Amino acid sequence: MLLQFRNFCKKIKKGEYPWILFGLNRFFMGNSYRVNNNNDVSTDNALLIKSCIDVKGHRNEVIMMSNTLFRGGRIIIFGNNNRIVIENNCYLDNLEIWIEDDGNTVIIGDGTFVSGRTQLAAIEGTSITIGNDCMFASDIFVRTGDSHSILDMSGKRTNVSRDISIGEHVWVGQKVIILKGTCIAANSIIAAGALVSGEFEDPNTIIGGLPAKVIKKGIGWLRERI
Repeated sequence: MLLQFRNFCKKIKKGEYPWILFGLNRFFMGNSYRVNNNNDVSTDNALLIKSCIDVKGHRNEVIMMSNTLFRGGRIIIFGNNNRIVIENNCYLDNLEIWIEDDGNTVIIGDGTFVSGRTQLAAIEGTSITIGNDCMFASDIFVRTGDSHSILDMSGKRTNVSRDISIGEHVWVGQKVIILKGTCIAANSIIAAGALVSGEFEDPNTIIGGLPAKVIKKGIGWLRERI
């Protein structure tokens, strides 16, 4: 009997019974959905626990794919034509995705793990792209813009928002801040407490410091301790 129940739970996680996940997410898991009309929110193949989805605007899209856990998280959208895609097999604990303005995109790749308080913020039509099999610690902030304007002496704005790209299999340490325009190559490590800005195009690299710089090249990493 216990084995049958476990197999049944596995089938639910794989999305074989989407109506069960729909009921759990909407009525029994302490979640809050505040979504205006003309928006598409699809979370029926994922499991949400004590999370909030708040979408204000039109033609926004939120997609969570199969076997993903979204616990204690928030998705906030203020604007139109924005898109959030969370791919399969993700474990996301206390993740906040904050979007303002129109035409932003946030993509989280397959198998990505967020273990604690993390914020992804995209504004002014920018994108945050996180590759497959990434691992985030906690107290991490990833922001494509500054929220406010910096002007030169002629009154021209100088701090335009820019995309952020994080490659596959990147380990982001605790209390890291990743700023607009950052590009991190695959198989890299961002050391705890780093303030990251700019393009780091070489894979298999350790990046750290204030501001961040390349510390070591030619490395790899595993989730397991061996």
